[in-house]
Amino acid sequence: MGLFKCLRITFARALRIGRRPRGSSTDSRQRSPYISSTTAISERSVVISSPVNTELVRDATKEEFYPPSPPPEFRIDTRWHSNTSNGNASLGLSPDMTLFPSPVSSRLSTPLSNFPRTTQTRVEFESSNTTVGNISCSNKSLRAALEAARVETPPGSHKYFVPRTDLEDIITESKVTHNLKKEGVETDEAVRVANWSCRYARQLFAILVCIKRSREIISFLNEKISDDDLPFKRVREKGKKYALRRKNGAEIESMSSWKDRSLEKFSIVQWWMTAPVFNKEHMELDDNHVLPFLPLDGDEQCEPKRGGYSQVYKARLHPAHYNFGDLCTQALKANDHLVAVKELNSTDLSEFEKERTILTKLNAKGGSRNSHLINLLGSFQKGQKYHLLFCYADANLMTYWEERPTPDFRENVLWSLQQMSGIADGLYLIHNYRVTLILATPGGMRSSSEATLSVDEKENIYGRHGDIKPGNILWFKNMAIEENPKGILQIADLGLGRFHGRESRSGISPTNIGATQTYEPPECKLHRKVSRAYDIWSLGCLYLEFITWLLKGSEDINEFANLRAEQDRRIPVLSDDTFFTITDANNAEVRKAVNDWVHDLRQAKTCSQAIHDLLDLIMDQLLVIDAQNRIRADMLVRRLREILERASSDVSYLLDPVPRRRGSSATAQRQRNRNSRSSVFATIPEEGSQSGVNFQ
Repeated sequence: MGLFKCLRITFARALRIGRRPRGSSTDSRQRSPYISSTTAISERSVVISSPVNTELVRDATKEEFYPPSPPPEFRIDTRWHSNTSNGNASLGLSPDMTLFPSPVSSRLSTPLSNFPRTTQTRVEFESSNTTVGNISCSNKSLRAALEAARVETPPGSHKYFVPRTDLEDIITESKVTHNLKKEGVETDEAVRVANWSCRYARQLFAILVCIKRSREIISFLNEKISDDDLPFKRVREKGKKYALRRKNGAEIESMSSWKDRSLEKFSIVQWWMTAPVFNKEHMELDDNHVLPFLPLDGDEQCEPKRGGYSQVYKARLHPAHYNFGDLCTQALKANDHLVAVKELNSTDLSEFEKERTILTKLNAKGGSRNSHLINLLGSFQKGQKYHLLFCYADANLMTYWEERPTPDFRENVLWSLQQMSGIADGLYLIHNYRVTLILATPGGMRSSSEATLSVDEKENIYGRHGDIKPGNILWFKNMAIEENPKGILQIADLGLGRFHGRESRSGISPTNIGATQTYEPPECKLHRKVSRAYDIWSLGCLYLEFITWLLKGSEDINEFANLRAEQDRRIPVLSDDTFFTITDANNAEVRKAVNDWVHDLRQAKTCSQAIHDLLDLIMDQLLVIDAQNRIRADMLVRRLREILERASSDVSYLLDPVPRRRGSSATAQRQRNRNSRSSVFATIPEEGSQSGVNFQ
């Protein structure tokens, strides 16, 4: 009689003796010399520990005796399985089951006859009510720990990931060694395999534990398969419902004899262990990758914000699943690990690369010293969609104003000047960005007012923002890059390709395009070529609203908008609240309501000389109809630093109220102000000069 038949009869009889017959009581159960006690089965995979006679194994059915172990070079490549009916197990051998479980297509370095005299046989039960005796669950604790560590994200989705920190705590060398020894691996080899598993294949081993094939890690390691090869890709293969390949497409010999069910289990469970760890490098993810996001608290949840180019949603990264460098990581920790995920509407790779490259280079050249530019944390592609990761802001500037409707002038004026100066610094960095990508597209671009604009040829090599407004200025309460008790403001939504035909590209949602013409300059409606001066006008509009909040409160910002509202001459039933009025086909002027409002601001009882100087700067050099006469970003930075430095050292200049009556001579007053200014200029190169920032 052959060895396989002997083993089959021996173990089948042993288990039949140990099983409680239908209808019998616990007390009347027969005992077996191979199984000393009975235990209810709650796990689908258990290990039967069966004492084996060191000399002879008896076939109790035919009264024949056979050697206790196969020859040293012989491998048993079969596995016990069970088919249950009404809770009763009928055991037999099947080619997809393994006694002394060993990897398919790999040889054991230790002869089978030298394994401990307790054989360990994996048995799968389809019924959880089946009872057998002397059960030892070698994988139970690891598998249970891994399942308990899973995080479901989003809640209710049945998508899980095991955080890396938990994976490292659960899959340790000592636990892997113990597991493998219980699977029948010799101690020395178990130690060696455990070491390699924890160094190179911790995720792979965890997957195998969860699908009850942990012993087969030996085969994968012999095939030089590690965590770097995960996730395995499902491919179509003739004759198989499931076929898996390495990430690079190479075949996996260790799985060549796996059945579809085992392959399917592996394919499902691998996503638990392969949640990405984000860093500064771009990552390409499969649609099935589970993003390592923790559930948001009830008051933190909010609807995604959708725009013409993208949608932005809020998420909390698991702290073990990102490493963005010291400063960014500190900032993210200070922000309770909250991130803003910007998902681009366009699936065009060139559009994504354009935005990512510009953000990356701006951060690399200026981000560390200019905390007023939004910092790109990382990026990834999931399926066909491209995503950018940023720190999640506590509010945008408009929301910040609305949540503080009546600010105290003395407590907020210096911070406001600091932030206005910082925003100008950030804009200067953008304006001095030398474009190395081909951004221009034929046919010009559309403004939010639907006018087709063209770009000045001299301006094509420089960056522009194109949508400066309170909604694109973000407030961060805690930011490790710059400590400020009132937080800092950062320029966001750096759509630097906006003037280069970005709006005419495919894949851009038309919804919300045209929603921000409030801050657009006159050249948009006069059909003149646009330049970086576009941003200067928009910044002047924003500064006027900033001063309005500081002197009058947030409700007056809406009042200012209502006063500016005029009928659109092209479409009389519509009105707009821009800061200019078109006088004829070729000319425009600053809207009368704007000039009147500035006079009202000057009369505010808390208006100090610093605010007067700031209003002079805005009206004389930012809100200028002819774009060529607007101040450049480099000169704006100098003027604002001058005001800020004087305000920081001269409390009277900063705080003493000097309201100006409407009938006073503005020109004479401005001249006196200019004569009283101190000449404190920072050394900043002019825009476009050779000493400017050149991001090559």
